[in-house]
Amino acid sequence: MRPVCSSFFTATTVNGRSFSCEPLPIRVPDCSAAYEILRSRGAEFIAPPTHYSDETRAFFHDPDGHLLEIWEAGETEARNG
Repeated sequence: MRPVCSSFFTATTVNGRSFSCEPLPIRVPDCSAAYEILRSRGAEFIAPPTHYSDETRAFFHDPDGHLLEIWEAGETEARNG
């Protein structure tokens, strides 16, 4: 049985085993556009894209309950990354 993460960054226990529920990050060139495309295809996001310092991020669960993150690097991150 796979763990289903019900919230951000929590540990979930399944059959006596603990699992970390950190998101799998997926870098995209335009977070808002990726968000709209994924929503139109049925993805249910936890919240719309949010700006954090020099990045934009949005979180959702895949059909198996894994926490996924789409993120767009800002100008500083893009130059350095």
